[in-house]
Formats: sequence, structure tokens, C-alpha cells
Amino acid sequence: MLVATDPAVHVALNTPRLSKYTVWDRYRPPRTKLLPPSTPVMELGDHAAVFFERTVPMLDFTIEASHGRLLLGRGRTRYFVCHPAANRWLALPPPAAIPPTRDTGCGFCYDVDAETGRVSFTVVLLARARFRRVLVEIFSSATGSWATTMLDAQGVARCLGTASPGIHVGTCFYWLSRRRGRVLSYDAARGRATVVREPPDAEGSVERTARSLGSTGGRLRLCGFDIRDDNPSALPHYGLEGVHGVWVMDDAGAWRRVHEAVVENIQAWCFKRLLGIEKPLDFAGAPGGYIVLDKDSILLRYDLESGEKLDLVRFSTETTVASARSTTAPMRSPSTGPVDRSISCEAFPFFRSGR
Repeated sequence: MLVATDPAVHVALNTPRLSKYTVWDRYRPPRTKLLPPSTPVMELGDHAAVFFERTVPMLDFTIEASHGRLLLGRGRTRYFVCHPAANRWLALPPPAAIPPTRDTGCGFCYDVDAETGRVSFTVVLLARARFRRVLVEIFSSATGSWATTMLDAQGVARCLGTASPGIHVGTCFYWLSRRRGRVLSYDAARGRATVVREPPDAEGSVERTARSLGSTGGRLRLCGFDIRDDNPSALPHYGLEGVHGVWVMDDAGAWRRVHEAVVENIQAWCFKRLLGIEKPLDFAGAPGGYIVLDKDSILLRYDLESGEKLDLVRFSTETTVASARSTTAPMRSPSTGPVDRSISCEAFPFFRSGR
């Protein structure tokens, strides 16, 4: 989800909702793409608004990662480095060996030299290969081409695919694994891929219902939301507790807890469906004093010191005010087919100037 974390910053975007990675039980022909109508923001010459309202739908992008600028992709076969504030983008040559699969991990690093203004960037792709190996492709702006490496890393291969955008810290790229309790790491300087354990669940919790990976102050940060529930019943009940946990990784590669807080009034509906949970949406380059939360389709800014929660924006699966990368999976009924869909979102920051 693209959203300003400062409530005073408001840009009215008329962005069409383009669901990605949708799994259906039958073929649906592609719809003809029409450019959205002009809006007052576009007429005023806001390049960022033009980028999200016209450029993104025209090129059918999906946001993959961010690091000062945005890395966007199309069908896992084409990638684009974009500068939304200037409505500029650069198409990269197609990867040479990475298969077009959802399990591909995408990482992105973008730097601007403060003295010369020279731009450099790196794109890293990780995918599972045969015989439990890991295929790595790296694009460097210095060479203008992809370099391919095959790693014998069985542990990493078992933990692909990824459950988050790639986060760049130091010389490493990190991804949440779809396997609970695991974080994937690729050290670009050493050419080594490893698996890192997540921080432990909160004391007394029964499960970690949400987790998010980001960075702050040049360190990797992980946010988790755990549930405490003494009632094993699958029937509706109240009195559950949620626990926010925030950790940063130190120089030795160990997790250090920097915040923990209890959230009350969590409800369990039928079959342990939870209401009122607060899902963290962390991102690269996030401020250290707060995190962004998704609570029942309301984005909140949560101050880690004061505990204050401030509304940023309200959205739903029917009408969104910003573009999102969503992973959509239908819940199936044996008689009627898909009956519902669950959507997960990530936060992707972009900057208007200088950063």
C-alpha cells in the first residue's frame, strides 16, 4: 500500500485497482486497459500522481520492492526501476535464467552519490532450482547486464518463496519466508544465502498472526503481532490479547527487542477467525519512532513511545485510494467454487525529493 505516513500530506489519487497473482479455477480473458480520466491533481502537474494514475496502469506494473525508488515488475519476466516523483522509469533487460514463478524473491538497492549526483542500483532475484539449489540473478547498473549464480543452499531452497518484499541493509537482502519462523538472507558481497530464525513469539502466545519486515536507522527490523488465548473453543469468544513486538538486528546478527505492548479486546469468531487484530506493515527506510498498522481496513500510525495511534487512511477491498501489491487466494467451496478472498498488502515508500 502506498500511503503518506504524515497525515498532513495528502494526495488524491484516482488509481485503478489491479489485483495481481490471482488464482482462479477457470480462465478469464484479459480486460482491455483504459487510461483513467484526468483529475485535478494531474492537471496541476503532480508527476507522482501522473505516474500512479497513468504510467502504472498503462505498463501493467506490480510493485516488487523499494529503496528510495521503486522496483516494479511485469509477470516476473520484466523489471523496471522507477522514480515516481519525476514520472520516470527505466526498463531492465529480461532476466536470463529466473523462471516466471511466484516464489521468486526480489531485492532492490538504489543509491545517489551526494557529491556527483551519480545514480547506481542493484536488483537481486532468488529462485528455487533443481536438486534443492538456489538460482541467483543480479543486475547492476554499473555493468548493465544480469549475472547468474547457482548456490548449493538446501536450507534456503526449502524456505523459498518469499512472503515479503526484499529489504536491503548493509550488503545483505532479507525476505520473510512463507515458512513460519524463517527469514531468508542473501549477502551480495560474499555471494552467500542463509536462513535466519525469527524472534520468538511473545510469552504465553498461541500463534503469530502477522509479521512484517523493514529497516530503520540502517538496521533490519521485524514487527510481529502475537495472540494470547486461553480458550481452545472454536466457537465465538472474547477476551483475547494481542501483543505487538518490534525487534532490530544488531551487528552480531542477533535480534534485540525494542518494543512490546498488549492490545486488548481481540475477538475470535467461528473457527478462530480473529477480529480487531493489528497487522504491522513495515517497510525499508522506516522511521524508528513508529510503525504502520492495518486494523480492519484502517491504516494507523502507531507511536512506539507514547502508544498513540493516529488514522492515516481507510480503505477496503472494493475501493482503495492507493495502489497495492496484493496476493489474492480464493477460499473454495466444493459445490460453488470460490466464495471469498483474502488479501494481504505491503507498504512501499517513495520520496518526492532528495532521498
